[in-house]
Amino acid sequence: MMPGIKMVDRSSQFPHAMSFKMAAVEWEGKDANLTINFALSSVGYDFVKLMNLEVVDGRGFSRTMKRIPLVS
Repeated sequence: MMPGIKMVDRSSQFPHAMSFKMAAVEWEGKDANLTINFALSSVGYDFVKLMNLEVVDGRGFSRTMKRIPLVS
């Protein structure tokens, strides 16, 4: 262990500069003039805890939950 380091995790981008954005998000009833961008990043299971983020709805990442493929 190194003094002062309590936890480490991984991220595909720097947390302060997540720049890969996706705007092709659609849902039923969405206003055609509305554009919402999502910053995408691959992160480790402990990223939410490490960054001291608050999950407003749902849950954080879990090693025990079965992974659901994004594309079938």
